Amino acid sequence: MTPQRKVRSSLAAVALGGLVLAGPGGAVGASSHREAPLISQDPVADLTDLYAFVSPDRPDSLTFVMNAIPFEDPAGGPNFFRFGDDVLYKFNLDTNGDSNRDFEYQFRFTTKVANPNTFLYNTNQVTSINDPDLNVKQVYSVTEVDFRGGGYPKTRTLGQNLPVTPANVGARSTPDYEANLGSAGVRDIGNGIKTFAGPRDDPFFADLGAIFDPLGNATHTALQWPMIGEDVLITGAGPIGCIAAAIAQHAGAKHVVVTDLSDYRLELAKAAGADLCVNSSTTRLKDVQKSLRMVEGFDVGLEMSGAPQAVAEMLENMNHGGRVAMLGLPHGPYAIDWGRVITHMITIKGIYGREMFETWYLMNSMLHSSDVFRERVKSVITHKFAAEDWEEAFATARAGKCGKVILDWS
Repeated sequence: MTPQRKVRSSLAAVALGGLVLAGPGGAVGASSHREAPLISQDPVADLTDLYAFVSPDRPDSLTFVMNAIPFEDPAGGPNFFRFGDDVLYKFNLDTNGDSNRDFEYQFRFTTKVANPNTFLYNTNQVTSINDPDLNVKQVYSVTEVDFRGGGYPKTRTLGQNLPVTPANVGARSTPDYEANLGSAGVRDIGNGIKTFAGPRDDPFFADLGAIFDPLGNATHTALQWPMIGEDVLITGAGPIGCIAAAIAQHAGAKHVVVTDLSDYRLELAKAAGADLCVNSSTTRLKDVQKSLRMVEGFDVGLEMSGAPQAVAEMLENMNHGGRVAMLGLPHGPYAIDWGRVITHMITIKGIYGREMFETWYLMNSMLHSSDVFRERVKSVITHKFAAEDWEEAFATARAGKCGKVILDWS
């Protein structure tokens, strides 16, 4: 019920239509847009578009669609966009063409959190609009204000405690979304009026949701150290290493160098934002430093491979006072040149998993602040398979000529 957008999707506020609202066409206006300096600070109150049309399947009715919360990136899990509890959403209707409102329709929202002790949007699979596993719910009321006839306007409540359609989190959390949740949000409130409130147009990109785990690992690792103006070395061009390259560029690194033994994966790292991709089987990092006119070594190292040889060469090429974050898990114990670590005052920090909840906040902020960063993260996804083709998907992953492989369970 919202217009198609190339990348961004907005939260579709309300769709209200019926015989009661039918009448001669009058001028309708829309508010705001994001360039307005004050409303940009209050996005839940920002209304961007208002559409009024006669639907071909209901020629005896008039349909209104109002969009709120524009230009928000849908991949905002585990917290998804919702209407403001302190905002009065409304639009006016002129039924006689005199440019004065005859009716005003108001929508007020209330948020209900079942378990305030968890940040999760849903605690298990959600299969109905009133599912107890939907932790964050919203309900709303619809009020009609009649300004005709002069004097005090007449107010009547058309609907109360109407459910807001939940976000489309993905096939695992919200299976068969349209049948179970999307269409369930359309409510008949009498007198020929139907209403809907909720997100539309696939508000959560399942692709990005599917790689939140490696994105979290990369975020936790890469942002251990300040990167503005630093020379960054990443060893290992798997999905996590590639995403780390995107993060390093986003965070303001001077140079981002990625090493690996696979030319295929090095190309993925290049697409994700690496300045220079190096095949460690043919090129030494000392030569890379010369080509970049580096004279002191790398300031920040992100170890994603778990390969002892990669770690050894990284430490050989770190600057005095360099800092290394290590995520890659080795197959077994291996030696480290502790003399170099000590004399070069290199800081080494082991990283495991994500840091709740700080990592999630950082991920959301980066995804929301840059279209370039979001596209670089998405570029790590190279293959998609239907769930029933899982054997081919696993074979592709084992072959190594891939980035992130996704199974579609829808």
